[in-house]
Amino acid sequence: MILKLILTWYESIFPEREDFKIVKHLQAEELFTLIQPELHDDIVTLMSFKDKTTRALIHEAKFQANHIAFNWLHQVVLHYLKHIEGDYILIPIPLSKQRQKERTYNQVYEIIKNIPTTLPHMKIDKTSIVRLKHTKPQTTLNRSDRLTNVKNAFVVKNPTAITGKNIIVIDDVTTTGATLQAVRNVVNLYDPASIILLAITH
Repeated sequence: MILKLILTWYESIFPEREDFKIVKHLQAEELFTLIQPELHDDIVTLMSFKDKTTRALIHEAKFQANHIAFNWLHQVVLHYLKHIEGDYILIPIPLSKQRQKERTYNQVYEIIKNIPTTLPHMKIDKTSIVRLKHTKPQTTLNRSDRLTNVKNAFVVKNPTAITGKNIIVIDDVTTTGATLQAVRNVVNLYDPASIILLAITH
């Protein structure tokens, strides 16, 4: 009885985030109904950001380092990648040094880091491409400004890891596709065998 009163008091002072509650109570059956791969301007997207559950997963992963959200989004990406044959290099969109320091983690890497455990023909490379510029969050900009914002923002640090390889560049959210396309532009300078642009949500 006392413990219940304490928990009630605690929850009244520190209520759970709505996004957290959605993620905490999410079931696999619901998650997989949300996966609807589509092609948007050469970018494969897996879920709609308009859905509140999808938004909750992204917000909890991106801003709260919620490991439940990481795990669910991992399942979403795995669901798509398991149908792809051949050896691939998975490249999570890199953060700037300043953003990495502020956040302390790259949410896309956290989502995909265990993919090779299930799919050993997929390898993760989080060092060959670096973000040179600390850019404004794309969500705060209009379409034309987003394109300018990420222009010359990325560079290939290790060309030998790219040349002749099948590449999948992964981001958590895309709207105009500017970030993924900016990375594709620098990757294409080093003649990859193929390149897929993949966004978890759109």
